[in-house]
Amino acid sequence: MPPAPRTKPGRPNLIEHHPRRAEIELARIAGGTLQEVADRFGVPRSSLHRHMTKMPVEEYGRLAAVASALAEQQAALLRVAAIAIAAGPSCSPSFAHGAAQ
Repeated sequence: MPPAPRTKPGRPNLIEHHPRRAEIELARIAGGTLQEVADRFGVPRSSLHRHMTKMPVEEYGRLAAVASALAEQQAALLRVAAIAIAAGPSCSPSFAHGAAQ
């Protein structure tokens, strides 16, 4: 009978079990530096680096597509906001002026 495979006890992956894991991964894939993302979410830079380098290529690609779609939506919202601001206060929604109850 072969011996059982040895498993190292090691520390758990902090990012994998983080409640904001998806946000952390998207922030990094969207172009945030390791240090910026680590500081923003209060995680060690080394843990973030280790997590991202061990991420399967398929998962990285899926998240990259999501990050790209989110960036496109954000750009569209900024264009709409710029048009509304340029049009002046008469075109602004009433809730923007505190009238909504």
